[in-house]
Amino acid sequence: MSRRMLFLILVSSCSFVAQGHELPDEEIERRVQVSVKPGRVLVQYSLAMNEVTLKKELWKFSQNTDGTFSELLKRYEKVIPLSLSNHLQLEVDGSVFPILPVGVEYSGWSHRYLTCLFRGEVQLAATTKTITVTDNNFRDTPGGYRIAMKGISGARMEPSSVPPTVSRATSVVLKGMPQREKEAATTVTGKFSIVESSEFTPKKLSHATVHVLSMRDTCLVLLGNMLEFN
Repeated sequence: MSRRMLFLILVSSCSFVAQGHELPDEEIERRVQVSVKPGRVLVQYSLAMNEVTLKKELWKFSQNTDGTFSELLKRYEKVIPLSLSNHLQLEVDGSVFPILPVGVEYSGWSHRYLTCLFRGEVQLAATTKTITVTDNNFRDTPGGYRIAMKGISGARMEPSSVPPTVSRATSVVLKGMPQREKEAATTVTGKFSIVESSEFTPKKLSHATVHVLSMRDTCLVLLGNMLEFN
């Protein structure tokens, strides 16, 4: 095999890996990360779909479906956050609190995720508060779905079976699922309180630890900083 042919094969393989596999028509992959901190509840709602599905979504909002995939996503990001927030419910000790859109980001390797950011104002105290987030979006839409909940920045979540991050959550398909199971799969509940200041003391990273941080870890740190929404 010539060097030129080998080079072309390697380039092709790298391109395939970078693009990843395309999602089937009609499928929307969803990842919902709930993060609780003193003073607020943060929700990252990530969506991935192919161009055919994106055009159908835009059509539902009476939006223009002509243009490149990037142009279509830009139109979608203007209409989907408010729609998502209208079907997200935040409860604290049984009382409903508003949860509002605050921004949009893009991420992902195998698929391009549109991530909508939401915030609800909630004051934690030393006494435990029960916080529940229910997602009523896309319940009959094909595609994988994950939801997770954790405490950050001094908010402590009592031990539970709820996965702390979407990477640890099991992907489920809501379409065709019995209603009771669907409601359970799209709801996360946790008991939270404020960590005592003496307990919440940042630990210094050793020189070796800093070098061990992978690119993925670095991205997560940057995203965590962004979610402070200062």
